[in-house]
Amino acid sequence: MSIDKPATPAPGEKRILVVSDYESLGRAIEINLAILPGVNVLRLHAGDSGVLRAQGNAGEDWGEIWKVAQDAHLLIVAKGSLWDEPLVSMARIGLLECVGRLPLLIISDGPYRPVPEIQISYMSFPFEVEDLQRTVLELLGMPSVGPGASSGRQVAAPNWW
Repeated sequence: MSIDKPATPAPGEKRILVVSDYESLGRAIEINLAILPGVNVLRLHAGDSGVLRAQGNAGEDWGEIWKVAQDAHLLIVAKGSLWDEPLVSMARIGLLECVGRLPLLIISDGPYRPVPEIQISYMSFPFEVEDLQRTVLELLGMPSVGPGASSGRQVAAPNWW
């Protein structure tokens, strides 16, 4: 498991941590959010296992993962499988303490419901890219952008979506 490290965020940028059990799903979310203005996206991925676990991953710097989560303004947990509940996955990688401290967006095809009093939002999978972008900007308290996001570019979702 590792974190993709983007450039240092500019002052005032909102940092998003994307956690996914499938590399392609996490990458698609990262790409489609990175084009938004004022957003800095970091992605935590599980590698080939498809399961997010803290145990048995030799050489991982879990302190670094925790620091990144502490500096985040939004945590997105995107589940491509139903092996674990999203909160169980977060517990396995040491991020359960983020619940209630920062907004959490769960993306899954499971039967989840939002819990606004502890800042948990839900988006069903599959989803439209525009809906993802609009939801994220709303959760970050940022102004919405029109179709095609900030730069006029729109990145298509993978064809398996």
